Amino acid sequence: DIIPDQIALYAVYMPILRTQVLSYVHTWNQLRIRKQRERSYVVSGRPFMNYYHPEHIIDHGLLVHEESLQQLRDSVRGWDMAEYLPSETLEW
Repeated sequence: DIIPDQIALYAVYMPILRTQVLSYVHTWNQLRIRKQRERSYVVSGRPFMNYYHPEHIIDHGLLVHEESLQQLRDSVRGWDMAEYLPSETLEW
């Protein structure tokens, strides 16, 4: 409940956490998913390649109603996911 302590924790640890999470995601997305005998529906291969360069995969994507998408974009305009503290706080 002590705001200065929370700000200090965010300022010190948030960049470290972001770096570590990105490293973890990168590492695990490069590992190979093995074929499984009893689970023929499981897609084998590297997750990164399966996502960006899929082979023999059915695209289950749906078309998005453009007006609905624009309403969603408008509702979050100005919100910055990367901003966890005010910019003047980070200038120390």
